[in-house]
Amino acid sequence: MKVQEESMKNKFKKLLYAFFVAVLLLSLGLPMNAGAKHKNKHYKYIYYPSSQVYYSPVVHRYYYMDNGAWIYRDSPPATLRLGKGVSIELGGSTPYVYHPTVIQQYPVVVVP
Repeated sequence: MKVQEESMKNKFKKLLYAFFVAVLLLSLGLPMNAGAKHKNKHYKYIYYPSSQVYYSPVVHRYYYMDNGAWIYRDSPPATLRLGKGVSIELGGSTPYVYHPTVIQQYPVVVVP
């Protein structure tokens, strides 16, 4: 019985320690996996400002607006002229999430 009590005390101490470490990390603004070997991922795209289309060379997809919703396809829409593209890096696999920021840096340019 005494061995079981010691085991429970050790588990409680470990749990309490983990809790305090988590609270400390959160209060410092550090991510919970700060000690893990995790690099910030950057996703590369070709962005076409004139048509507001993103192309991912990694997954070979085009992301663009269609009837008010963002969609992705293996080829760009035939009705759009892509124009000149710029290489950009974004923080996620859904480029349209960053679109409000992207269009500030690369305003829509109409191709004649």
